Amino acid sequence: MTVRAWRSLHVRLILGFAVAGLLGTLAFALLLPTVTLGAFRSELQRERTERLERAALDHVARTGSLKGFRPDPAWGGSDDLARSALVLDAAGELTSPSTSNARPPGNWRARRDTRVLTRGGRVVGYVVPGAPPHDTPEERALLSSVGGSLTLAALIRVLLVLALGALLTRGMMRSLHHLTREAQRFTLGGAYQPLDVRGHDEVAVLTAAFNAMRAQIDRADGNRRRLVADVAHDLGTPLTVASGYVQAMVAGRLAPTPDRLLVVQGELDLMRGLIDDLRLLSRVDAGELPLDVTLIEPRALLLTVHAAFAERARTQQVSLSVHAADVPRVPLDDLRVRQVLGNLVSNALNHTPEGGAVRIEGRARGDAVEFVVSDTGEGIDETHLPFVFERFYRADAERSGSGTGLGLSIARSLTELLGGQVSVHSRRGVGTTATVTFPRVTGVEDARDGAASRARPRSEPYGSFREGA
Repeated sequence: MTVRAWRSLHVRLILGFAVAGLLGTLAFALLLPTVTLGAFRSELQRERTERLERAALDHVARTGSLKGFRPDPAWGGSDDLARSALVLDAAGELTSPSTSNARPPGNWRARRDTRVLTRGGRVVGYVVPGAPPHDTPEERALLSSVGGSLTLAALIRVLLVLALGALLTRGMMRSLHHLTREAQRFTLGGAYQPLDVRGHDEVAVLTAAFNAMRAQIDRADGNRRRLVADVAHDLGTPLTVASGYVQAMVAGRLAPTPDRLLVVQGELDLMRGLIDDLRLLSRVDAGELPLDVTLIEPRALLLTVHAAFAERARTQQVSLSVHAADVPRVPLDDLRVRQVLGNLVSNALNHTPEGGAVRIEGRARGDAVEFVVSDTGEGIDETHLPFVFERFYRADAERSGSGTGLGLSIARSLTELLGGQVSVHSRRGVGTTATVTFPRVTGVEDARDGAASRARPRSEPYGSFREGA
């Protein structure tokens, strides 16, 4: 997709800045006459009033009274002057009534702006300001000057806005162009090249998010390829063993003894376990996994999990203990929680050497109940901890036969489906602790509603305990 130049974001932003500048100048031009002319007219009225006052006093000094006083024609027409200010004698009569039809206002003596003309301590007359003058030569000259200045200012403003807009958007558009080229190259299958993150603005955040997205996609793609290899290996090995036994029995080279048939059954069980894990995850993702939430007893649940792994722990010569005292009942799906804890315990046994210990614990913590599985095994390196819950991820890539990397992913998916959280803390050479936290929801019905529970037959397997890290 090609963007035409006149429709590009760069051009639209610059034009937007220019339009904003023009609108600002237009608004200023509309408001300026109202503000400026009012002040100008008031000042012009004051100046004319003072001029009349001085001229009237000069006339009194020459003639002894205001009789016959007329404004200087050079100041403007007498009617214009009369509208600006009126000159009255001591009796309140116009000094030159024949020159104007103006009349003083009835309350002119009470007005604060009426000026009293005195000479030698006696009142000789009054100057009464009138309405501010309008459409005077001075006013027209002012408007002409202001209009020219505004036109020049608008032109300079638009040019500055265009230049600054182009400068400010240049860096942003360069980053967006890089993002576009990288996205187009990605759609064509090109190699991933992280983009430089410059600055701390929204474009920098977008670039960082794009880099993170690309890294996540590459990691998911690597997991997908690893999944294909792992599934092919985990299905191929037992399938090869079972197929070899069956072919030998069909050909008559081996007798179908119970022991040999048990070997075939064991290999088929391995394949079924892998398929069950994948099917379980797909149902969780699709929201099709029903839950049966009831009030469960945490201690009884942990004892059940302990019993399921006691023989395996004894065979590996690993100490397996359970601790759960005074833990209140909590509304959960018993089968799904056993699957979660079973995957965690199986994972712990996989990584705990002979003579080590695995501890299963239940405890109340505020408004939540915690199930903790800790071991004294080899631990997980810090660089792998952020990814242990990702599907098909294994911290030790060389142990390809130890599992598909689905165990911890299943544990997290089921825990979140039940409204809980799971976390893992580990130190290399010290051990690993996995903590599953569930809220203590009030009432079974609330928990059932929160988990979107539906009735289902309890014919599903106890759960597959495959290594997840």
